[in-house]
Amino acid sequence: MSEVAERMIRNRAVVTRVVRAATGRRNAELAAGAVRSEPVAVGAMATEALVRVCGTLVDGDDPAPWSVVLKVVHSPDRSPVWAHIPPEFRAVTLKGIRWRTEPDVYRSALHHLLPAGLRMPVVYDIEEVDDATTAIWMEDVAHRDGPWTLDDYRRAGRLLGRLAGRFPEAAPAAPLPVHPADLRGYFDGRIRHGVLPALRDEAIWAHPMCAPAVDGDLRRDLHVLGGAAPAILDRVDALPRTLAHGDACPQNLLWAVAGDLVAIDWQFASWRAVGYDVGQLVAGHAESGDLDPAQLHATFAAALDGYTAGLLEEGSSIAADDVALGAAGALVVRSAFTALPLELLEVAPTPDVSRLFERRARFARFLVDLAAASFPIGRPT
Repeated sequence: MSEVAERMIRNRAVVTRVVRAATGRRNAELAAGAVRSEPVAVGAMATEALVRVCGTLVDGDDPAPWSVVLKVVHSPDRSPVWAHIPPEFRAVTLKGIRWRTEPDVYRSALHHLLPAGLRMPVVYDIEEVDDATTAIWMEDVAHRDGPWTLDDYRRAGRLLGRLAGRFPEAAPAAPLPVHPADLRGYFDGRIRHGVLPALRDEAIWAHPMCAPAVDGDLRRDLHVLGGAAPAILDRVDALPRTLAHGDACPQNLLWAVAGDLVAIDWQFASWRAVGYDVGQLVAGHAESGDLDPAQLHATFAAALDGYTAGLLEEGSSIAADDVALGAAGALVVRSAFTALPLELLEVAPTPDVSRLFERRARFARFLVDLAAASFPIGRPT
């Protein structure tokens, strides 16, 4: 846990104010010794800490348990990862990670304008710690755990499509604190200069975990796809742009017990080519290994169908073929080259690790085939 988070959790007055707002019990007090914290795993450069803070509130003889989430965000140059970013890529990293977007979105009117069935977590307090750090106290969303069904992907896709249809970049319904996002910059930076050179290493493909997991053509096909990516981006860049959550993986989309879909982590909210959120929706559980590769085609189709239907509900005139191109292009460029988890080649090959690598290899094959089916240029066959 970060020093900022620890300091805020120890501040009884701050915690009391937040919990009173969360519970609606304006005169209640924290029970002595009843506040505890539970770190929540996170790896993003802009997140300094993510902590669940729990305890008991006392109002007369009526104690009540409570739980809230404290998220501390900061400029990426304060992240421990910053030291490992080559100096020539630091400017583009700062530009690409707009850490202020999340608190700005929570302060904006967007939460009043979302389509029915989609909401943000309730935010109780936002504090500017200093000029490069912000603390956000928010709802600990009670949500359903467990695997997603195809209907879940279709329903989530529909709500994300309605979000996109409600906010076209050309004529947004309200001013929003978001910026255009640059998928080409991501490719030219991380992929072209970092990932593609690594994928040319003979040792990777000969590794005893990799060799049996990949098909004989995957290495060649990824190389061809790398050459075709700029042309794919040209096609994607020509599509209409709409508001996207920007990181709409299932891990950031919580099915609340009340039935709503609660979208958290709005750091990457931005104007993107239509269909972008479909890609992240599919990639989340594919990259974690929770999605059976045999279900990739059906999952992508369900998410895309739902998204396209949501756009139509909002009166969008964007052609379905363009939506499909945007979804496929963003998913391929964003995930195909990093689908193989090369970092796992450096750990002990347990059954779980080998299973994850095999699933990710099948995800890479799905993405290469999706590119071939969606874009006539640079067909990797």
